[in-house]
Order: sequence, then structure tokens, then C-alpha cells
Amino acid sequence: MQTYPLATPLWMRVMQAPKNFSFTVSLSETLGSNITIDYASSDGSAATTDNDYVSTSGTLTIPAGSLSGTIQVTVNGDSKFETNETFDVVISNPSSGNIIDNTGTGTITNDDTTPVLTIYDTSGNEGTDLSFTVSLNNTSYQTITVNYQSNDGIATVADNDYTAIPLSTLTFLPGDISKTITINSTADTKYESNETLTIKLSGISNATFGDDTGTGTINNEDALPAISINNVAADEGNGISFAITLDHASYQNLTVDYMTTDVNATTADNDYTGISTSTLTFAAGETSKNITVNTTSDTKYETDETFELKLSNPINATIADNTGTGTITNDDPQPVITINDVTTAEGSALAFTVSLSRPSYQDITVNYATADGSATAADADFTAIASTSLTFLAGETSKTITVNTTTDTKFELDEDFQIKLSGAVNATITDDTGIGTITNNDTQPAISINNTLADEGNNLTFTVSLNHASYQTITVNYSTTDGTAKTSDNDYTGIGSTTLTFLPGEINKSITVITTTDNKFETDETLDISLSGALNASLNNTTGTGTITNEDSQPSISINNVTANEGNSLNFTVSLNHASYQTIAVNYATANGTATTSDNDYIAIASTTLTFLSGETSKTVTVSTTTDNKYEQNETLDVNLSGETNATLAIAKGVGTISNNDNLPEISISDNSVPEGSNLSFSVTLSNPSDQIITVDYSTSNGTATDTDNDYTAIASTTLTFAASETNKTITVLTTGDTKYEQGEYMQVDLTNPVNATIGSGSATGTILNNDGLPQVVLSLSSLSFSENAGSASVIATLNRTSYQNVLISLTFNGTAGNTTDFTVASTTITVPAGSTSASATITAIEDAIVEGNETIIIDISGVTNGSENGTQQVTATILDNDIANYIPDAIDDFVVVNEDNNVSTNVTNNDTGLGDGGITVNVTSGPAHGNVLVSGSIVSYTPDPNYHGSDSYTYRVCDTDNECDVATVNITVNSVDDTPIAIADALSLNEDASASLNVTANDNGLGDGGLTVTILSSPSHGSVSISGTSVTYTPVANYSGTDTYTYRVCDSDNDCSGASVAITINSVNDSPVAVADNISVNEDGSAGINVTTNDTGLGDGGLTVTITADASHGTTSVAGSTVTYTPAANYHGNDNFTYRICDGDGDCSSSTVAVTVSSVNDLPLATADNITVNEDGNTITNVTANDNGLGDGNLTLSVTTGPAHGSVSISGTSVTYTPNPDYYGPDSYVYRICDGESDCSSATVNVTVNSIDDIPVAGNENLSLTEDGNITANLIT
Repeated sequence: MQTYPLATPLWMRVMQAPKNFSFTVSLSETLGSNITIDYASSDGSAATTDNDYVSTSGTLTIPAGSLSGTIQVTVNGDSKFETNETFDVVISNPSSGNIIDNTGTGTITNDDTTPVLTIYDTSGNEGTDLSFTVSLNNTSYQTITVNYQSNDGIATVADNDYTAIPLSTLTFLPGDISKTITINSTADTKYESNETLTIKLSGISNATFGDDTGTGTINNEDALPAISINNVAADEGNGISFAITLDHASYQNLTVDYMTTDVNATTADNDYTGISTSTLTFAAGETSKNITVNTTSDTKYETDETFELKLSNPINATIADNTGTGTITNDDPQPVITINDVTTAEGSALAFTVSLSRPSYQDITVNYATADGSATAADADFTAIASTSLTFLAGETSKTITVNTTTDTKFELDEDFQIKLSGAVNATITDDTGIGTITNNDTQPAISINNTLADEGNNLTFTVSLNHASYQTITVNYSTTDGTAKTSDNDYTGIGSTTLTFLPGEINKSITVITTTDNKFETDETLDISLSGALNASLNNTTGTGTITNEDSQPSISINNVTANEGNSLNFTVSLNHASYQTIAVNYATANGTATTSDNDYIAIASTTLTFLSGETSKTVTVSTTTDNKYEQNETLDVNLSGETNATLAIAKGVGTISNNDNLPEISISDNSVPEGSNLSFSVTLSNPSDQIITVDYSTSNGTATDTDNDYTAIASTTLTFAASETNKTITVLTTGDTKYEQGEYMQVDLTNPVNATIGSGSATGTILNNDGLPQVVLSLSSLSFSENAGSASVIATLNRTSYQNVLISLTFNGTAGNTTDFTVASTTITVPAGSTSASATITAIEDAIVEGNETIIIDISGVTNGSENGTQQVTATILDNDIANYIPDAIDDFVVVNEDNNVSTNVTNNDTGLGDGGITVNVTSGPAHGNVLVSGSIVSYTPDPNYHGSDSYTYRVCDTDNECDVATVNITVNSVDDTPIAIADALSLNEDASASLNVTANDNGLGDGGLTVTILSSPSHGSVSISGTSVTYTPVANYSGTDTYTYRVCDSDNDCSGASVAITINSVNDSPVAVADNISVNEDGSAGINVTTNDTGLGDGGLTVTITADASHGTTSVAGSTVTYTPAANYHGNDNFTYRICDGDGDCSSSTVAVTVSSVNDLPLATADNITVNEDGNTITNVTANDNGLGDGNLTLSVTTGPAHGSVSISGTSVTYTPNPDYYGPDSYVYRICDGESDCSSATVNVTVNSIDDIPVAGNENLSLTEDGNITANLIT
């Protein structure tokens, strides 16, 4: 009997992932028939109950002619740390032969690391238990022990914060993974911060430490102190002291901000001194503080008033009552009411001021109404006000009553009326009447006469006017004077000196001059009416001109219409309807009609003068036209007449017609060609232009290019339009680009249906040129490896584009595998049919029993017909040998994925082959670029760099017990994990008027995603911020000190955001004022104000006062706050200066000078009429400039421009001496003119009244002589 020994399994070890154990049953020799053997697994230290492996049993069949068979047992992986374990496979009941060795032992090697022990932090409220969790990262087959004990942190056993744990031992039995350590904390009533203690682990056995310290936080549950404020009252002028209290003390300093706010007591009304936001500090243990607010005594009648002291922004405390009310009690009597008197010029409003002796907290009312005086509402001197109520709101002390006066032009005396007060409520009246005086502002009337005209034979009516009415009677003398019209020629009837009288109130009079008709053709003629000797008025315009118009007609001019062929002249005839004794002129010029000079239809004539000499009646105007080839309608132009002299226009326009002589245009279209994908542009042209719109239809038609093959976009019948004068148009056909290799193709555009033209060449061919190269071939394999046992793979040839013809790819086969011995190929030529992009040939492995290892087939392209190779194409296929031999490790690349900021462990040998010789070792030969690795057995743990995400890799080498090795790469994808920013509050300190920058993200967390942007959510109240990257620069407002804050937001590239605040302390710096010189300009006789502190510096301490230390030399100054108003002396111009001093609230002062430029202003003299009285045969001296204005420029000169009619004058400086003619009495006047140094002048009238004096006759002796017997005549009174 032959024996059939059972050999020891070839695989003695397996890793902890689920794997198969392969037990080999061997025969000492082959048989000619199958052999069956029963088998079953049995537990050793590895047990199926512990899920170490999967129990198996069955019958193994070894085929006839074979020496061995295999039994597979599945071994399970776990994470338990344990010793190597074994199980057995037992064979029995062979169908023939004997069993030499019936048991094969499988050893399962442990691949789990020693457990890592970690203790975790915890927290709880005081008085509750703190439970610390102590955990293993994986179970163990061993008992694990570790010592632990508590240690003080901020929490101490001495302060009875918790119950200490002495050194104790914590035990993990096999399979345990988590334990709890409990510490008892103690409750108290003490307000304190959260406190910490630690549990420290030590003396560990059968494990290692991950984290050996756990921190326990005892959370304080006692409330912060609560702050309250009381209410207080005091008389005005006394301080109000508020008490601020805590409900219990605190172990730490605490602060609260406070400030005053108005209620009905206000700082604007100076009721009390306000307090801006300030900070009150309680030292540890303090429970009460006082704040005093100063009140102001005044004379205002008012109710008791209140303000509030507000608490806010507690630090280390809360606010129970945030408002204290301060009450200021009043002690003043009721007010009394008065009204003032007012004067104004007529037409201006009278503003009466009604005043209270002091303000009141109550509304006060009083009634008022107007009452007539010498001014009356009936005479429209003012607008009456019926009884009306005037209300003083609480706090007001002055009100205005406005009465509108009426301006008129009447010369009259000053007038007055009254405002009466009555019915006061909440006050008394001490002065109930205000007198309003309306001053007259109208000068004596000025007399004017107008110009007039009338046809000969009609009367000339002149209007003599006053510029306004007068309360006096006014007279003026008038008479006619010849102009071109003469009484001697009987043109009109003359008027000698005559008096015209205006009664009071009258303003218009008429003077009539009779003219005479004749039949004489002549020009218009004029005469004058002259005014003189005005009484109680002045003369504004002394002459009125009357025009006698001629009524005989002038000749009229006409022009005719003309027609000529283009290129010939147009001759227009210009005619008079009758001749004239005068020279007649008229302008003529051409103007475009449908014929235009821009279209070169004719030669334009600019405005030209045509002259008719006396007696001529006809003239010719010639216009040259231009010939062209444009088909157009007959066109017209105009010759326009204008600017006629000594004649009128009857027909002002002559029309010239240019006749057309050109043919209809002919339409043609041209061929074109473009590469596929470009547009085909066909040019359509006219043989000559036209003035008509021309249309023609066009459409496309297929050639070898077709729209159905998407070669181009077809155009259905469409109309192409040529606007007038256009000769060229384009038709665009879109072609389609493709990747197909093909020949050039053509299509056609056809023209039909012309309108206003004919077709010459009506069809054009468009050629679409192919721009795609020959197809290129790329090789690939359907599988890079396949089994020797009837495995196969396809060699795939892929084209980058289709072709209109077949593409043939010839292949060569090289490598360690032999064609026809190791494999067969269906064809060494791959044919890709026209229109296709790929085809393949199949390689099939040939099975053999030779142990030869894996073999390669290298496939190359030897030639391509109708195409080309895309670079050098080569693919390699591997035939996997299935014959048993010595195992050589074959490391295969791995691909793993891990999240950012996590780690991943990889059994790199899981997919490797050829590891059958055992004794496997793994080491990393090239580490990762963006992380680090740790090797334990065949497991490699990879940890990426903080916040890194992207690709990474490392190379490992695997070796077996025969020291046969291979390398492979582990390719890693680190997935991005959305880090969420956590903004953390910052603090910043800087000095007043400085600035400081802060990188607000320096202490922030969760910024790993990068792409950070910083924005401001809420701006500071007392400054401004600017951002540069993550740096924020804060600049306080000028001179501010105290606290401020702003809130920023940081966002990452994923748009995750978080906000935090920056608390700012601005330290006060003592500012010393620096006064800086100023310059101002002001006009002569004007004034100007300047804020002298605008350009000064160092004003941050506030409390500014401005004083004048050296006043101006040529003017005066007044100060209001920080504004100084400068007023130059009357008529002064030139330079001036003054010095001011500015002091701040700390008493720091500085001085500077303000330079003043007073600009000269041209004063325009305004002479004002004078009225003087002198006795008959006396004289009077008048300074006529005494009431004149605008004399500031000086260097005055005086002249009399119109002397008196009844006297004489003499001038001395600005005085005029008037002497009436002997014995004359009555009105007289003269006109003077005053001029200044800049030659500005003004005139006015001096109206003179010469009073009559009773003359007493004085007889004088006369001596007469005569001859004897003669007689004598003598005038004895001369």
C-alpha cells in the first residue's frame, strides 16, 4: 500500500485583516485516479468562539496525476492586542493510501500595537462630582494597571474645594476599554473664578500613555455682585450726591461706567454740569461709592427739574438699578412782558420784539393787535393784524411780531401806528404799547417824455409821465423844435412854450402835435418836444422825438424758377416790379434741396450782393451744376434772396431743377473661400450708386458641402437692402468647424428678384477648406495583466478624430513572452473603419506548466496608413504565471484617503503578492513631502502637516525571509476639512492723537483654510480704522482720550466667519496750544469773521478761550467764541493786523497774529436831489454832496451840467452858490454832476424856490434938456 503524507502548510502566518490560510496536502507520488481525503479544523489557542477564524470541514479531492491539493481556512482580523494564536487542520479517511502526518497547524500572528491609555479633561459645577474618563485605544488580552492621584491646581484641598484622592490603582481586565475616576467637589457661597485640579496617571503596565494628565474644572455658580444707584434732590446751585452700592462684596476689583443724561433739566440750558462717560472703580471688598453732580443757580421761573445718572458697562459685576434721578428744585418768580418801538422804511417789515423779564417753565400767552395812527390800514400803509395770541414756549424770553408795510411810489411824510398787548396768561404786562414808524423813502418825482410816431396827416401824441405820484402840484414847460421835419416845410404845426400841470396823484399827461399830409415820396422825418422849468419835480428825460412816417411804397423784388441738365448752368432772373430813383441791393445765396453740395450736385454760392442801379429792373444769377454717374431722380436747389435795401421782397426763392441722365445699377456677387469654422463673406456690389433703395433676394444651395451634414448654416430666401448711395454689402454664411479629416467642400449663394437694379453676376461659390490634420493613434490595453490560464486582453487603437477613409495600424510584439508560445494575437494589423475612432486586436495567453514567472508583452506601432502615431506609442501587458515557485515579493501601489488634521494607518502589504516565503519586513525608503509616517510591522501610520490638504505620497520597501525585496508607492489624498475660524477678543493701548496697528488674527483659532479676510462689523465710536491684510490700524479722533471699541470679523476661503471685539484704551496726553498765524481779506467798508483756531494745533484739552492782545490799527475787532470779526474804518483800504491769544482748560496759552488785507472797493457816487429856498434878489450856498452817497473814493469834482433858467451859479469845492435873476421869484432848478477819483459820476437836480420880496420904489432925479419951442419924451421909471 502506498502512503500519502500530509505536509505542513506552506502558509504559517497570516496578518490580522481577513485572509485565507492555504494548507497543502501532498502525495508522495502521482496516481492514475482521483484521491479524496476528509478534513476539519479544530481550536488551539485561536478559537472560533473568539471569532479568531472560521471553522471549516469537508472533503478534499486531489485529481489524478497531481501531487497536491489545497485546503482554505478564513482567518478574521481584529484590533485586540494579543499573543500569536494557533489552530489545527486535521485530515482523515483517505480514499486510498496511508496518512503519515494528519495535522497542519496555522499560526495567527498579532499585528495590533500595545494599547495607548488616555485620560480626558472634564468639568462640573461646584458641589457635583467630576467624572474623568480613562480609555484604551484598543482592548488587550492582558490585565492593564495604572496608578492615579489628584493634584491641586487653582482648586485646593486646603480651601475645601474638593476631596483629594491619594495614590490609587486603576485596573483594566482583558477586554475592558474604558474606566471612570470620580472626584467630589465642595459647594460654597464664595464668588470666585472657575478653578482647576488634575488627575495624574503613573506606573502603567502592559500599555503606554497617550495623555497622562486630566484637568478637572470646577465651575463657579455664585452670582456677580449687583450694582444699584439711589435718587437724590437738592436746591438749584447745590451739588447732588448719588450713592452707588453693591449687594455684596467681591474678591476682585470691579468697574462700572456712568454718565449724566437730560430729562427736563438739560446741560444745554445750563441747569447742571453734565458728566460724559466716566468709570467708577470698586476695589476688592468695597460696597459703596459716591458721585456728585453740580447744579447751576439761575433766574428762570420753572418747575422742579430732573436729570438722570446712568450706569453701564459693568466689569466683574451686574447692574440691578442702572438709573439714579437727580431733582433740582426752583426758587424764581413769574416773568413780566414788554414791547419795544420800531422804525423802518416803507415796504419793509416792522419787527416788534416782545420780551419776558426771565424765562419760565410754563407756556406764556399774550394777545396783540394793530391800531391806526397817522398810518392807516385803509390807506394800505400797513397790513392790519386783528387780535392774535402770541405764545412763549417754556424757556423762551423773546418773540417777534412782524407787521408788513406797503411800499408805494408816493412822495409823502413819515407815518406811525401801534401794536397793543392784552390778556397775558402766566405773566404780567408792564409796557403794553409798541409804536411803529414808517419812514417815507420816495424822492420827488422825475418827469419823462416818450418818443412817438404817426403817418403823415395823423396827430403825434406824446406822453409825459412822472415816475411816481406826489402829494404836491407839479408843473413843467414844453415846446416843439424842428428836426428833419420842419414847420417851414409845412410838415407839422409848431407849439411855443406852454405849461403842463400835474395835480396831486396824477402821473400821466398828453401833448398833441398836428402833422400835415402830402404825396411826396420821402424818408421818415422827425421833430422834438423839449421839457424845461420843472416845479416840485426833476427832469429825467427832457426830449421826446416824434417820427412822421412816409406812406409811399418801395419797389418789390422777385426771382424765377429754372431747369437744366446736370453739368449745365442754371440761369435765374431777378426782377424789380418797377424802377427806383435809389440804388437797390439784395443778397442772394444757394441752399440745398434734394440736390446738395456735399453730394457734389452743384457749386454753392455763398451770400453775395446783387445791385440795381437807379433805373435798372432785371439781373441774372448763374449756378453751375456737376455731372456724375449716379442713378437718381431729378434734384432741386434754391436761390434765396435776403437783406434787401431800398426795396421789398415779393418772391424770395427761386427753384433750380437738375435733370438726371444715368442708368439703373447692375448687381454682382463674388466667390470666396475660408477654413471650416470661419465665416464665408460674399461681397455684393452695385455698378454705380443710386439715390433709391435697392433690394435683391439671396439664398444658399448645397454643393459638396451640405447643411444636412452640418458643413454650414443654410440661409433661406432673404432680402438684402442697399440704402441710397450704398454700393457694397456683405452676405455672411456660417461654416461649422469639426475634427473630421475630409476634402475641401463647396456651396453656393444665388441672387434673385432685384428691385430698382438689374443682376449682372447672380451666383457665387463658397469653398470650405478642411483644416484638420491626419488622425493620430494612441494605444491602450483593456487590462494591463491577465492570467496564463486562458486570460486575454485587447490592444485598443484610438484616433483623435474620425476620417473619411480607413486607418490601418501595424503592430509589433516584443517582451519576455513569446508570440505563438506564450500568447496568440488575432491580427497584427488593426483597421479603424472610416467614420470610427477606435478598433482593437485581442491577445490570448497560452497555458503551460512551466514555472517561469510573470512575462511581459511589449506592443509597438510599426506603421500607420492614412494617419500618424501620436508620439511614440507603446503598451506593456503582463501574463501572470500560475505555476508555483519560489515567492518573490511584488509590492503594489496603494491609494489612501485621510481628512485634513487626521491620520490614517495602512497595511501596505494587503495588496502585495509574492509574500509566501514569510518573514516580511516593511520600511519607508522615501518619506512624504507634507507629513510624517510611523511604521509598526506592516502597518504605516501617516499624519499630514497641520492644516495641509492636497496630494502626498511615500515609498516603502517590502522584503521576505529570503531578503527578496520590492518597492511601491502609497498615494495619499488629504481631503480638505472646513476649519471654522474662532475670533478671540483683543486689547489695545495707545496715546491720545497717536495710532496703533494690531494683527487681530494673531490669537484667533481655526484659521487653517487660509484665504483670510478681515472686515469691520461695528466701527469705533471715537476713532477710525483701516485694514491691511489681517492688520487693523486704529486712529482716535483728534484729542480724544478714554476707552473705545470696535468689532471685527475674520472669514476664511470657505466663507466661514467669526467676530470678536477689540477693547481700546487711549491714554490722555497734555496738549499745549500752538497758535498759527492767519490771513484774511475784507472789502473796504465791509467786515469779515475768522475762526482763528482752525489752523491752530494742540487744542485737545478743550476749554478754549480767545482774547485780543493787540487790536487793529485801522479797524475794530469783536470776539465770539473762537471767531474774531474785523471791521475796517470807514473808507479805509490797505493792510492791517491784530494779535490774539488762545488758552485751553489747563491754562496753557499761545499767541499769534492775523494779517488783514482791506481791498479797495470802487464806490459809485449817487447824487441825491436837493431842495433849497432863497429870497428874491438874494443868494444861497448849498453843499450839494451833503446828502449824496458812495463818495468813499475821494478826489471829488463838481460841475453844473444844466444851469438854472432864472439865475446863475458858481462852484467852490462841493458848494454851489445860486443867485436868482434880479427881481425874479418862482421855481428854478439846476443839474449838477459829482465825479470821484475813479471818474465814476452821478447827477442830481437842485430844486430852487425863489420867494417874492415886496420891492419899495425909489425915485431918482432925472436931468432932461430940450430946445426952445421943442418937446421931449422920457421914461421916468427906468
